[in-house]
Amino acid sequence: MADNVAITPGTGATVAADDIGGVLYQRVKPVHGADGSATDVSTASPMPVSLTNLEKAEDAAHSSGHLGVMALSVRQDTTGPLAGSSGDYNPLQANPNGELRAVVGGYTTKVSASKTRPSDTTAYAAGDVLNESTSAGTVFTLDNCARYNAGTGVITGALIQDSANQSTKAQLELWLFSVAPTSDNDNAVFTPTDSELDNLVGVISFPETYVGDATSGAGGNCVYSAGQVNIPFSCAAADDQLYGVVVVRNAYTPVSAEVFRVSLLISQD
Repeated sequence: MADNVAITPGTGATVAADDIGGVLYQRVKPVHGADGSATDVSTASPMPVSLTNLEKAEDAAHSSGHLGVMALSVRQDTTGPLAGSSGDYNPLQANPNGELRAVVGGYTTKVSASKTRPSDTTAYAAGDVLNESTSAGTVFTLDNCARYNAGTGVITGALIQDSANQSTKAQLELWLFSVAPTSDNDNAVFTPTDSELDNLVGVISFPETYVGDATSGAGGNCVYSAGQVNIPFSCAAADDQLYGVVVVRNAYTPVSAEVFRVSLLISQD
């Protein structure tokens, strides 16, 4: 049987219909408008819907019978990221009991970066930079300091691990920037510009030194500790990193190819 029903009002007309189980159901095109007008429903002119009962002002009093929209969450038995990339929309996550997962007190993480200094024993003078090259030195790049680009946090601790145990220890400072400064080379004087200092997060000194392997020189090792630190920071707009420059503040004779590893303990927002 054909879907449509032919009607003959003199010259004939066809009514749209759908044959369902031998019964013809008329097809109707929705329109909207006040009495005496009819506007076809389209993406440009959708069916009007009143949200009066769904929209509630901040601090509006609640009463029985108020309508609302249920907010659904995804059951996540173990914590972890859902699919997608940073910046994507994500549903709320709930445990098996339907309780929303929330983080109290932020996130604590440790970030590190290391450099192997040149294969020489050239002594540092007070104010010299320590890095991996006397001709193409670079800063320490500390990844994932924030949980997302332009993120914030607080540095609560700092360590520098040293692969040697010299009798005269280095007196070190770690200068941290939110934007990478131009690096001075190893054993060259530290020369930050005024504009680079505009991006300075803070300066950390390391007054405490602990000997690990007490073997003298290259056979031993030690750790420089900053003790308790409290330095808030904000990463650059398209960045989750901080950038460090290690400056030596005394006359220090290094070991050839000595390795220095900078670590920060961070409470992320």
